[in-house]
Amino acid sequence: MGVNLRDARIPDNDGAQPADEPVVASGEGALFSTLRLKAALARIREAGIPVHLSLSAGSFVCNDVLYALLHDLSARGLDVPGGFVHVPDLRDPQSPVSLAQAVEAVELLLAETLRGGADSSVPGGALH
Repeated sequence: MGVNLRDARIPDNDGAQPADEPVVASGEGALFSTLRLKAALARIREAGIPVHLSLSAGSFVCNDVLYALLHDLSARGLDVPGGFVHVPDLRDPQSPVSLAQAVEAVELLLAETLRGGADSSVPGGALH
């Protein structure tokens, strides 16, 4: 879910640190990803790749990207799936997934999303 809120705990690389600002001035309060995230989660876990769902993209950069994308798709009347996926720094030796696993997970997410239809309705998200 993308929330129409910019509220940064720390400044970004350019020093910007918005507080209580909307992503889109006239936008809805929240917009939901249209990816089949829970169905994809099941397929990715079946492949043995450690992933999890988050109910929030935070309140700054990740959320900004998600909300702006979903708002733009809606404003343009485009009926295409949209969402946000955070991939860990794969150069970090402490990364929970390898590059090959990350690629496979994204491929499985795309395949599941392109299948279409309603997403799974099992519980699966968490706040991170």
